[in-house]
Amino acid sequence: MKNPIQQKYLFQPRRSKENILQTLRQQVGKQPSISWGNSGLPNIPFMGKVDENSFEITRVYRGRNSFRPLVKGKFITNKHQSTTIEVSLNLHPIILVILLIIGIQLLMFGLFFIPTAISALMEFKSFEDIFPLFPFILFPIVFGVFYFVYKSECSKVIAFLEETFGVRAEKV
Repeated sequence: MKNPIQQKYLFQPRRSKENILQTLRQQVGKQPSISWGNSGLPNIPFMGKVDENSFEITRVYRGRNSFRPLVKGKFITNKHQSTTIEVSLNLHPIILVILLIIGIQLLMFGLFFIPTAISALMEFKSFEDIFPLFPFILFPIVFGVFYFVYKSECSKVIAFLEETFGVRAEKV
């Protein structure tokens, strides 16, 4: 089954690997060890690390946004000396755990009240009777909003990478 959160792209730039690394290093700052508010954030679009053969970056966002994708990239040099960049975008593992905990809690709350919810639907008298249905209604709405915010952040990252590498991304 395909992971709906993870996205993979290939870039085949015409520029040299050294040129691309230099551009990336100019756009990516070191991640501060501890930052309170916006004081420790670099004044550049991304933070993370860039090595000779890979990079791991995340977009700098001034404010609260947990749905920034974690971007991992690998440089692959083939026998024709051309460079291919393989990029994967995923949620940070801590955010995945938090979403899993929230989802389990909503599901457990909903399952606990299934008998009440069924009887409320059978004998609908007032909106107070259908209160147990709220977890079932909130679950898809909350996760739908999270998913679309994440996808929006991914599209911003891909647009930046396309501009940085000077080539359109191919979705894998």
